[in-house]
Amino acid sequence: MPKDPLRVGTGQVVERGGTSKYEYGNNASAQDRKEAEGRFHYVRTMPKLAGVCLFTQILYLGYRIRLLFSGSGITPSVLAFLAIELGFAISLSLLYLQELSVVGKGRFDLPKGLHGPLVPTVDVFVPCRGEPLDVVLDTVRAICALDYPKEKFRIVVLDDGRSDEVRESVLSLGKLHEDVEVHYTSRHAVATSHSKAGNLNHGLDYVANLAGGSSEFVAVLDVDMIPLSHWLRAVLPYVLRDGTVALANPPQRFYNLADGDPLVQNLDIWYGAIETIKDCAGSSWCTGSGYVVRRKALDHIGRFPTNNHNDDIMTSIYLQAVGWKTVYVPETVQWGLAPDSVRKHVAQYQRWFAAHLYSACSFWNSRARGRSTRRQRVKISLASITVIFTSLVIAGCLVAIPALLLSASPVIASQTRAQLQILLILETTAFATQTCAGFLRFKASGSTSHILADWAQAVVVPFQITTLSRMAMSQLGKTGFKMAPSVRVPLCHLYLLRLNLYSPLWRTSAIPR
Repeated sequence: MPKDPLRVGTGQVVERGGTSKYEYGNNASAQDRKEAEGRFHYVRTMPKLAGVCLFTQILYLGYRIRLLFSGSGITPSVLAFLAIELGFAISLSLLYLQELSVVGKGRFDLPKGLHGPLVPTVDVFVPCRGEPLDVVLDTVRAICALDYPKEKFRIVVLDDGRSDEVRESVLSLGKLHEDVEVHYTSRHAVATSHSKAGNLNHGLDYVANLAGGSSEFVAVLDVDMIPLSHWLRAVLPYVLRDGTVALANPPQRFYNLADGDPLVQNLDIWYGAIETIKDCAGSSWCTGSGYVVRRKALDHIGRFPTNNHNDDIMTSIYLQAVGWKTVYVPETVQWGLAPDSVRKHVAQYQRWFAAHLYSACSFWNSRARGRSTRRQRVKISLASITVIFTSLVIAGCLVAIPALLLSASPVIASQTRAQLQILLILETTAFATQTCAGFLRFKASGSTSHILADWAQAVVVPFQITTLSRMAMSQLGKTGFKMAPSVRVPLCHLYLLRLNLYSPLWRTSAIPR
């Protein structure tokens, strides 16, 4: 299938497997195009630099191990420090292997947005549960103001909190926007069952019983995310241009970040680098908000999966398993709220870490394998294994390095000064190439938090390890795993008290447009 669409006439786009009945025009901002170009150069340049990094790392570690076995200064502290270095080397190597796997696969294309009144129908789902009323209404108001034919989309607020106040306010808002179809519904069953996925599946049932039945597409927006007016017109072309694409997922941007973003909540490195790699490998993940998915594709996989707490990611994996494609949308089309307290921030990272644990096991899951290629399954598992292994290494370092420093024991075995000088040169070379790779990775993502990101990851590692332990215990005890909003481990609470954390942030009305 050609990557670039064939232009036919004025403003029309035709691509094999897609559709030609819609009109298109430029929608992407200059900033989006600049960021897309940066990602393109990253994908083209990074594999080469990753190869150099691997080479210098192997040279250094090879010489380190040679000195270790050729000398007589082997002590527990020397072995412990070498184990730490090997752990970090393996962690970096897993990332470099992912980057090497996309050699020659960079694509720089921002499809033209939908123009005109001829557009597909969309059911916009807004799942909520207990959020402040003004947060819910702000999002619904923004959807009502979308630059999209009003008769072509419906808004469905899915309230698992079953709040009378939310119901009355949403329906009143719908009366003020008579040209837009606004619905409110809540589950009659216990709302905690299957969490968000169960709520979304309730929405699928609800719209199927409305006049006209289900729409062609389902769009899901987190209740604290404000879509820009061109949201649907920007995201839908990524699905329409290729009939085999089931889901298109844009990045999430936040307008309430603390000054300096001390916990690196902007997610730039994830969307700008990691998600770009996954997209090039055909294994892009759905990250939960702002995405658009074909209704028939959801029906194909039995709707949103409810077998774990990570329905967003598992939806992507199951779609790929039955032959559908999922793609990343490198355009900013939504702004929302990042976690406004340390407790919420930690809980979010716990959920993501659990998602990686589930994803890492998907290679062996018969349903997740399906018709997906071995390459896709390896990429999905490798990305998750990298995150898990890195967290384990950092956790080990938080304990081992202070212990080694306090012991005042030698940590490097060498016989002569010349050997130590060679080792220093090799390590400096490896460190320099790794720093260049990290700079390029963050430059491509538009992030300015290169060093800070490493510290921010270290902050949440103890909680991620606790999550891993709880999941392991739940499996051993054959009990269901439930993600706790906070970790009730004294050591982790003491760890948090040592941090210089920011004060809670509050919702503002300054939303970029």
